[in-house]
Amino acid sequence: MNLINWQGLVIFGPGSEWFWSMAQFIVVVVTLFGIYRQLHAQASANALGRLEALSRRWESRLLTLARVRCAISLRYGERQPGMSVEMHCIGDFFLDLANLHEESHITMNEIDANWGTSIQIWTALIAMLLIKYLQLRATFGWSLSNLVALLRQQLFVYRDLWTWLNTPFQPPPAPVSLPQQLQLALP
Repeated sequence: MNLINWQGLVIFGPGSEWFWSMAQFIVVVVTLFGIYRQLHAQASANALGRLEALSRRWESRLLTLARVRCAISLRYGERQPGMSVEMHCIGDFFLDLANLHEESHITMNEIDANWGTSIQIWTALIAMLLIKYLQLRATFGWSLSNLVALLRQQLFVYRDLWTWLNTPFQPPPAPVSLPQQLQLALP
């Protein structure tokens, strides 16, 4: 059984339309692959520029002052006017860093090598800020150490956070209905 008829093979002249259609298809595929590679190379070059700009932005005077003001504000518990703009500057930096990672232009190892310590410090500061916010918002008189210790335990229990913060000694509400246990049908 012959899949290709080599006896009537014509490359030039009448009957060669099949060959030129196939050649056009191959040229189009190679061209589209070249365009894809060029766009990918350009995106990587743009990502490298974005990464360098991000590095310069982290070291800039504006963001350094914003980080210092936020740290002082967290340390002394006083919110100064204009703090939300500075917090947004810091948040936007981490958002841009996350976007570069999601687009696969930077790996977690590169992020850790460049900003690992800063990220750990700011994560700890933000965590303390959130816990301090929970403490101030709660109607129960929490000490910070008790709140941290008990909050860690309550993360594994499905409860309404604000209800628990305001009345921590009340048991969680009973479920409306327990799910039905399925029976395993064995022969």
